[in-house]
Amino acid sequence: MKTIELQLDEQTYERAQRLAQARSNTVEALLAELIEQLAGIEGRADPLLGMFAHEPEIMDQVIESVMIARENDPLRQSNG
Repeated sequence: MKTIELQLDEQTYERAQRLAQARSNTVEALLAELIEQLAGIEGRADPLLGMFAHEPEIMDQVIESVMIARENDPLRQSNG
């Protein structure tokens, strides 16, 4: 086991204590659980980005539509 020093503002530390107490745990165990959960999320693909992974034609249509819209309605309007 490794010992580290962690600096938290008072409000964050109190919140961590309340969360740990609600789970009948320590702040250290709460942090370990949080890191474990974040590690599990890290390896997953983003569902929004992968939604059209098997629909390249639809993505081509979306991109074409975006490009046409940008040609017709530029994002930056000149003042002159």
